[in-house]
Amino acid sequence: MALPLEELIRPSNWPELDDPKAIWNTYQAELEGRGYHLMGSEAYRTLGKDDGLPPPAAVDPFHPKDGENFIHHWRLNPGNLHSRRIVSAWQPNVIVCFAIDRYQRQVVFKAVPSDDSDIELKVLRLLSSDPLRADERNRAIPVLEFVETRHDFFLHENRIAHGDIHYWNILINHADHRDLGAPKENDFRLGFNVEYAYIDFESSHILEPGTSCGHPISHPPEGAASPEQEAALDDENATIDVFAADIYNLGKTLEGELREAFRVYGGNHMPDPLEYNKILSDMTSQKPSERPSAVEVVGFLRNLSGCILG
Repeated sequence: MALPLEELIRPSNWPELDDPKAIWNTYQAELEGRGYHLMGSEAYRTLGKDDGLPPPAAVDPFHPKDGENFIHHWRLNPGNLHSRRIVSAWQPNVIVCFAIDRYQRQVVFKAVPSDDSDIELKVLRLLSSDPLRADERNRAIPVLEFVETRHDFFLHENRIAHGDIHYWNILINHADHRDLGAPKENDFRLGFNVEYAYIDFESSHILEPGTSCGHPISHPPEGAASPEQEAALDDENATIDVFAADIYNLGKTLEGELREAFRVYGGNHMPDPLEYNKILSDMTSQKPSERPSAVEVVGFLRNLSGCILG
């Protein structure tokens, strides 16, 4: 029996969801960093409500400029926000989701596999290439952007909590990097393809979908361990949110890296040290429930372009 399309393209690590739209929330922070606000978000419901008319229709709908819309709003009350945020009878689901972009145009996201097996992705990339898009005979729907979701939060996305994140359990692929005191202009990170890798998974947890609690097997060294990790080790029946503990451990590790970066370089290498300190403060909150998720941390750091972590 043939499977429904959404089952065929659903990645194996996506949980079974009562609400299939909920999977899009996983990527909300990343997409907001690119200027998109997903249907259901506060910005989607309210952004533009005081602006009156929607973005104007493009003179050339197959080559819309920034701020121009492919869609012409013909309704009697085009200034009504509700009327221009629902453009069809399509129902958002695990494959399709509505959003608005930075110009308040309604856009549609469609999830497709990113490998070479997907013919739709191949065709759209070809039709959206500069030579074919420039051809006036091309009547394919304009694609504003191909968004490839990255897996910087790969462990948590796959229900794995590391359990022991600290300075010595994150390896950098550059010899003797920890002992380099070079001036900023000679910093290896500015001229080298730097990669960070987690090591030592003896304290890790593999969790079932919908759960985040486990008993810590050990915890990082003093200074990097979260308060709940230290307390739980003295109580064999205690469980903690191990994902939130990972966030705390990583935050403390990055705090140490930041102190070293300021010691060697001062603050000029960072675009916005106050904003960076804010996310580190949130990550190391004493209350696990107040810490951001891995997705939120990744979304923030992507926006803080140019940041060099010591």
